[in-house]
Amino acid sequence: MAELFLHIALVDLERLRYRQRLADAERRLASYRACHSEAFSLAGELEDKRRQLTEIEKDLADDVITNAPGVDKAA
Repeated sequence: MAELFLHIALVDLERLRYRQRLADAERRLASYRACHSEAFSLAGELEDKRRQLTEIEKDLADDVITNAPGVDKAA
């Protein structure tokens, strides 16, 4: 009989832990949803960095083509 009570207590404890984990997950989810719905505060800076990266990639590609073996540098 004592084993039965111990088993029931362990099951109740496990159920309590799962409920706590569920409550924590629900709080995190609410927080994520709130952040997701906000406008990204650095969107303008991100766009500038993307534009700069595009220019750098273009310059690098042009440099590779210009300095490729067999390319006439006098042209």
